[in-house]
Amino acid sequence: MNDPITGLMRLGLTEYEARAYVATVSIAEGSVGDISQESGIPRARVYDIMERLAGKGFVEIGSSNPLRYRANDPKRVIPEILAELKLTVDDIVLQLDKKKKRISKSLTLVWLIPDERGINTRLWEMLDSSPNHVTLIASSRSLLLKYASMLSDISNRIKITAIIDHDAESFRGLLGQTKIMKPNKPVLFSKGRLRVLNFPSKKGERAVKIELIVISDCESMLVYEEDGERMAMCIEDSIIDSVLRSSLKDNIQNAKPI
Repeated sequence: MNDPITGLMRLGLTEYEARAYVATVSIAEGSVGDISQESGIPRARVYDIMERLAGKGFVEIGSSNPLRYRANDPKRVIPEILAELKLTVDDIVLQLDKKKKRISKSLTLVWLIPDERGINTRLWEMLDSSPNHVTLIASSRSLLLKYASMLSDISNRIKITAIIDHDAESFRGLLGQTKIMKPNKPVLFSKGRLRVLNFPSKKGERAVKIELIVISDCESMLVYEEDGERMAMCIEDSIIDSVLRSSLKDNIQNAKPI
């Protein structure tokens, strides 16, 4: 992330607060007029914004008249904010975990994940919670490289097999203890390109490109691209999951180590 204003907003500041703090850091110390000129914030708004920033520990207010403001060192402020956020996040997770209803089996068998952050989280959960073995069938080099660090770390704890449809040899040494294999025949590729599959939907069939299939002990996940966006489908232990595993059985059994 190259924009400090966007980063500060992700830490909880408003846009004006972020702009005011960046401006104060830039000039080190200044008056309301100085900060307004540097940040582009209307002068009348600067007073209350700087009061809020002082209350959050980002700036100090001098006792002079007119008032002057000095930025606290970002190397000190930001880690303190992150530490406070971590405590808050840990407490939220703890409280929400207490509220979770424990059910023996989900009634919903297929779950859709519409964004990459959700896919990353769900994949980590699948890998981290699997007690025995996880098989990946991958066609997207960029996607597999994105998960290389995660796979390398977890491969020290569980057995992972990665069947790579394209250019499998290039992943040697990149995925930790993961067993890298190549299929006897392409799984997700057709004529050198990602195979396009048609998924049924309420709006008719939709064309998707499968980039990754993950099969753990009791569930599977398909990561695919639709209309230029990456999405995923999680299939829990069911007849649908069994059909998927059965359709891939030969590809998995006939794959050869590199």
